[in-house]
Amino acid sequence: MTQEVKSPQDEAKVAQEYVVNSDGWVAGYRRKAGETVELTKGQAKYEDVTLKEENAAPKKERKPAAKGKAS
Repeated sequence: MTQEVKSPQDEAKVAQEYVVNSDGWVAGYRRKAGETVELTKGQAKYEDVTLKEENAAPKKERKPAAKGKAS
């Protein structure tokens, strides 16, 4: 059995999910912030997107610090 060796060019052709950062044009279509799009690494390089992390824990909301009583 032979293993297939992936080159950097092959990795650049694999589509991954990205999240749109702000409203506007992405990959030729009007998109809203928060939408998920599939792009290759090469396409995403020139767009306002962030790689979607499947295993990332959801961000916890920070609560403001409790105010102490003044003496």
